[in-house]
Amino acid sequence: MCGVPRRRLTGSGARTALLAVAVALFLWGLVIALGDGFIIHTSVGTFSSRRPSRPFLAAAVLVILYVGSLRGNSPEAVRRLAKFPWPKVIATATPMAAFLIGVNYSSFLGAGPDSSGYVSQAHKWVNGDLRSPIPDWAIHGTFGGALWAGAPFGYKLAADRQSYVPVYSPGVPLIMSLFERAGGPDAVFYVVPLFGALLVWGAYLLGRQLADEWAGAIAAALMLVSPAFLWLLIEPMSDVPVAACWTMALVLASQADGPIEAFVSGVASGTAILMRPNVAPLAIFPALLLLLSGRRRLTDILLFGIPAVSAALVIATINARWYGSPFTSGYGSIDSLYSSDRIPRNLRQYVGWLSDTQTPIFFLWVAAPFVLKAYDGGRRFVLLLLYPLAVLAMYVAYLNFDEGDWGTLRFLLPAYPVILASLAATLVLFARHARHRMRAVAAVAVETARLEPKIENSEPGATGETKLAPFTIPPALTTGFEGKETFRIKAEKVPNSAGIRRVMKMLGGVSATLDEFVAAAKPELKNARAGWIVGGYLSNWIPQNQPAQFKKGFRVVQDILPTSLSESADVVLPAAAGWYDFWTGAAAAAGKTVDVPAPYDAIPIHVKAGSIVPTGPEIMYSDEKPADPIVLWVYAGADGQFTLYEDDGLTYGYEKGAFTRIPLRWNDATRTLTIGKREGGFPGMQKERSFEVVLVSKPKPVGFSFTPKADKTVRYDGTAVDVKL
Repeated sequence: MCGVPRRRLTGSGARTALLAVAVALFLWGLVIALGDGFIIHTSVGTFSSRRPSRPFLAAAVLVILYVGSLRGNSPEAVRRLAKFPWPKVIATATPMAAFLIGVNYSSFLGAGPDSSGYVSQAHKWVNGDLRSPIPDWAIHGTFGGALWAGAPFGYKLAADRQSYVPVYSPGVPLIMSLFERAGGPDAVFYVVPLFGALLVWGAYLLGRQLADEWAGAIAAALMLVSPAFLWLLIEPMSDVPVAACWTMALVLASQADGPIEAFVSGVASGTAILMRPNVAPLAIFPALLLLLSGRRRLTDILLFGIPAVSAALVIATINARWYGSPFTSGYGSIDSLYSSDRIPRNLRQYVGWLSDTQTPIFFLWVAAPFVLKAYDGGRRFVLLLLYPLAVLAMYVAYLNFDEGDWGTLRFLLPAYPVILASLAATLVLFARHARHRMRAVAAVAVETARLEPKIENSEPGATGETKLAPFTIPPALTTGFEGKETFRIKAEKVPNSAGIRRVMKMLGGVSATLDEFVAAAKPELKNARAGWIVGGYLSNWIPQNQPAQFKKGFRVVQDILPTSLSESADVVLPAAAGWYDFWTGAAAAAGKTVDVPAPYDAIPIHVKAGSIVPTGPEIMYSDEKPADPIVLWVYAGADGQFTLYEDDGLTYGYEKGAFTRIPLRWNDATRTLTIGKREGGFPGMQKERSFEVVLVSKPKPVGFSFTPKADKTVRYDGTAVDVKL
């Protein structure tokens, strides 16, 4: 048979093609970096590329693999270049890059409820007083939840109800406090970047243990570009530090050659427990690695256990003192935080988020224990399979979060180094034993690049066109605790913000004391119609002698309001029906304008006769505990009806009909409340609950309380029931 002979791609040709693709990828990334990227809409879908990091990473991997492929096939100078320790270079560069990213992109602000709580607690450790006093307005507040409402962000009412205590565990704030003592308030923001560098280094060490230095280098690179890691790297919170501590505990336990490694592994585990006590059971895994090592097991376990158990006892003591029980954290009791009903949704969301942020290739780690030969079989399965599954198990029954909140992957971050090291080792093993090595090397490069995050224009919980953290634009107005009653203030891209911008200019930068800020802001905002509302974090840290006031539900800075805050208000009550004061239960005259008390802690509320008002137990968040019992406040004087609606409070299941309705009717003539048959249902619905009925009337005024004395208590199972009052 005649024909044109088929040319095979030689090793030299494959290397040339590899280099050509690397150059093309580099130019591609350069174009994106210099411009805004591109979006192409076609009949088969939309193709977009807006972030240069992916092509740059792929180009770097291909260049490194090209240089590595030159061994034995090139002049001596090139061979020397090929023998250069590239994995060590990557192992050094990636932790440094993590630290620099964390420092460069950090706002150096505790500008969120969690981060503000960590940074402020560190400052309190420095001052030696972790409790915050309850302001007078909260102590004497007449509205329900006044004591809770007075708590700063990141704090809650102590078990003795005499002060506010931190919500967050003390591990990270304690370390931050050491940095603040050494370098001032700004030094606390270097803690997370340093732990980020340690986490990337730990991924390298795990990959090297599982295969070789190339596996470690790839694992470190993958850890560095993971979206969840990058987002948390710039936040002064515990997620990155706790992941770094567990990773180093595993690294040390898996290669322990003496008692020192066992003890330091215990110290790392104990530190992780101090940072996040709910994952304390993960200490089982470094302990198992020590047990299965074949060394002096009893000695190693003892040395490991001393710091780990000590940390657990410290946390139990703090929990008992602050929250009333060794097993209750600042977030609540175990039964309020975990529920088997949440497992299906959490499992579905975690798998989806991991696939979206790391590509489906991420799940190949499940095969690693069966492919890799590092360690003996028992330790290999403990480290590579059981440990990541245990991390998932710690949170699969935890609170549910919104579908778009992929930042919830922060809870799984301790498993990332093990999973990424397993993947890297598997890819290296594939390339090393493949029949066509150059093709295998190219495939490994492509798959490694594919593992780089693919989420575009999104940050956790966001739906708009914002960039992926840590490259997100700062909020319009950012305020945060800096220490010594000083606040950092930034104003960027604020609509109609000329006044705020002039304030910033007068202050001469990003830092100002409260007095300076108020003095500068007051004249600029004097024409504001409702005063300038300061959202959260600035007013949260106002000194006690300059208290933030509550007025009509908003936290505001008093001196910035254009008019003084009044202690009373004129209220017009329509003449159509009788009325009751919600706070006191006293009957109010209808058809008149009345002057009613309006202190800072009690918004004037009047309830129409015939109303049925349901209230639930006092809670901090929607699913802290079941809404049981429900108090039904019945205001006599007219017939009335109400439909009690309920869903799971967390998901969008209500859009698909996952909710219930219970009709309520009040017959004033017969003094009968009818609780009708329940309609509908949703997962996790309470099949039975208690209704406590309170009748409010002119001869019997009853003011609002979360725990009133009920006139009748009814056990309701979904069937209709009449309650005679």
